[in-house]
Amino acid sequence: MRLVWLAWYVCGLCLLIALLASFVTYHPTIKHLGRVIPIVFGGCALLAGGVAIALGQLPPTHRIHQSKPLWVAAAAVAITVTLLLVLVG
Repeated sequence: MRLVWLAWYVCGLCLLIALLASFVTYHPTIKHLGRVIPIVFGGCALLAGGVAIALGQLPPTHRIHQSKPLWVAAAAVAITVTLLLVLVG
């Protein structure tokens, strides 16, 4: 169930980054970033939420929940998104 929690965590952070990025005012020559960045992080949040829902429907004894490489990859993504929020946001 740690994977489900990590997926929801990444979903929440991506939503927060999308919200914060929508408040930023960009230079007129790169104004398109004001639309692109929130859309990208919003899409990542939807993807992470879908993964969390799908993983939550699997039984706790499923091999995906017991996979250490998958858990390490999910933890690396969560750490990366957290650092992105802390350093940039």
